[in-house]
Amino acid sequence: GKLSGISKVLRAIAKFFKGVGKARKQFKEASDLDKNQ
Repeated sequence: GKLSGISKVLRAIAKFFKGVGKARKQFKEASDLDKNQ
């Protein structure tokens, strides 16, 4: 029904934000390493 469609969308959004958070963390660590050198 309608509810399962909504939960599917929410799950996709959550996965997207988790991926973005991971990428931002890696980017921050990389730029920190850059500064230290």
